[in-house]
Amino acid sequence: MGGRVVNDALTNLLIPTALSMIIGECTEVSPWLARLVLRLAARRLGNPEAAERYEAEWIALLDERPGKLLKLFFATWIALRSSWTLRAIHRSPAGSSDASSATAGSPDARGEQRPRRGQWVRAYLRESQIRRSGGYYRGDRYYPDRRRWGSAAARRRRRRNSALGLCGILAWMLGGAAQATGITGVVVIGIAMPLLISLAYPFSTRTLSRLDSRMAAASLRREDWSLGVVRVPTGDIRMIRRTLAQGGRPHIADTKQGGDQFVRVVDITLGGLAFVVRPRRRRLRPRR
Repeated sequence: MGGRVVNDALTNLLIPTALSMIIGECTEVSPWLARLVLRLAARRLGNPEAAERYEAEWIALLDERPGKLLKLFFATWIALRSSWTLRAIHRSPAGSSDASSATAGSPDARGEQRPRRGQWVRAYLRESQIRRSGGYYRGDRYYPDRRRWGSAAARRRRRRNSALGLCGILAWMLGGAAQATGITGVVVIGIAMPLLISLAYPFSTRTLSRLDSRMAAASLRREDWSLGVVRVPTGDIRMIRRTLAQGGRPHIADTKQGGDQFVRVVDITLGGLAFVVRPRRRRLRPRR
């Protein structure tokens, strides 16, 4: 009896959540909502001239995010961040004098402070945008640096949290599917697998883009090198990660080739799998 109640509750909770996420990922509802949220957040700045510029910059950053649901989450985070910034700027400092409060309360002083507040908002958002994405300004136009997204520790923390989140969602889905029977199990599995694929897509694309950037930094062309996956011994994982972080070129023995061939490590995952490159074997055409 208890198992049936748990299965019914799981199904009633999973089906609406999965359907809403599938609709948001497979349709254009999420990108439209994301642009609407960014437009409203830009208008809340109180400066019509800067609103259009910030809206264009935020939409440019929005287009770089993979996945439609991820775009909506990113737009929501930008809107909350701008609201927190405006609240911190408009909040009166503690312990202010009576003269300053009386001066600030006059209509002339408020009229003079409005453009200054807009300048503070623009300066703060500009500095936070540079710190977050590592981009730069040329005149009034912003150019994000796609090769860098925060510090190395922040990137490692995001990869670890993404992997743990995907593993937790997978375990939850498989546990619910194992307990469900009959048509309920078929429905749960049919919804869980597309949802898991849509959640794993941003993580996989981020891994491939990181591999491409590392191969480009090492001057390794895809035409001359083939990419492979090799299992790394447990004791060597930390040493290889340290060597990669210091800009070194670690090599390990290729167990698939009998252990007599050394391959170069490009990246290493949390589970101890190393992405390696091997020279491509050129097939010689027979002479006629």
